[in-house]
Amino acid sequence: MTREPLVFVKSRHSQNGDCVQWAFTPGSVFVSDSKDADGPVLRADVAEWRDFTGSVAAGVPGGDGLAWCPDGRGVSVFRAGEPAHRLWFTAAEWSAFVAAARSGEVLGRAARSA
Repeated sequence: MTREPLVFVKSRHSQNGDCVQWAFTPGSVFVSDSKDADGPVLRADVAEWRDFTGSVAAGVPGGDGLAWCPDGRGVSVFRAGEPAHRLWFTAAEWSAFVAAARSGEVLGRAARSA
């Protein structure tokens, strides 16, 4: 069986094209950094994605599945308990993702219906 390639989207709030990007598949959401095509891709189930994006919208770092943490220059995103595989975003990139989380843009049809 051939696996379909992931189709990533990013926030309409992204100004320069570099941003948090995400792709929905049945039951999962994949997250990566658009400026690092060969970098890590993190996976979350739909419930973890809703929790993660809810914490982003509320401005509350942490998380049990996907987690995020500001570092003074930007924000790191990682799976809780697996900090070695991190995505790092500038403050401007993260701001676009926060706006997407607050507007509900990050919740695709799969995440809204699960």
